[in-house]
Amino acid sequence: EFLAGVTQLVNQPALLHRDRLQAGVRWALSLLHSQGIRLFLVTLRCQEQAEEILRRHGLEDKFVAIRGTGDRTVAYKNQSEHKIQLLADVMDEYAIASSESAWMIGDTEADVLAGQTNRISTIALTSGIRSHKYLTQFSPTRIHSDLLSAAHYVVYQAETAPTMVG
Repeated sequence: EFLAGVTQLVNQPALLHRDRLQAGVRWALSLLHSQGIRLFLVTLRCQEQAEEILRRHGLEDKFVAIRGTGDRTVAYKNQSEHKIQLLADVMDEYAIASSESAWMIGDTEADVLAGQTNRISTIALTSGIRSHKYLTQFSPTRIHSDLLSAAHYVVYQAETAPTMVG
């Protein structure tokens, strides 16, 4: 009952304009994009919502592809198997090989598990709802406090223009 109430309240299209970017996100995406790193958004959010949020913030042009779900409730259940499959589909569609040059960056265990299952490096972010201690138990490649610090790390590590999935 609680989850149904939250889902209904939060997913109202009239409230999407209240979503805010976290500090440094615009800079991080611009940094990665300026270095020739291909960005893909793989989210458990409803695809239409994800596209609308990016459009509203003028960020959709930073991404090669945006892949979400058709179900407005999946994100609240944080079903890792959905994220794993979405990432696999994007990797297949864009011929992204499992390699050290591809990264899955995200703030939940679903992000870490999707990257690991698809054999790419992972960066867990503690800027979301999951704590450092909680994310550590999933053994991500790295843990960063925010997307900007993760972006700096990825750029620093890049010897060629890698693909970053996240």
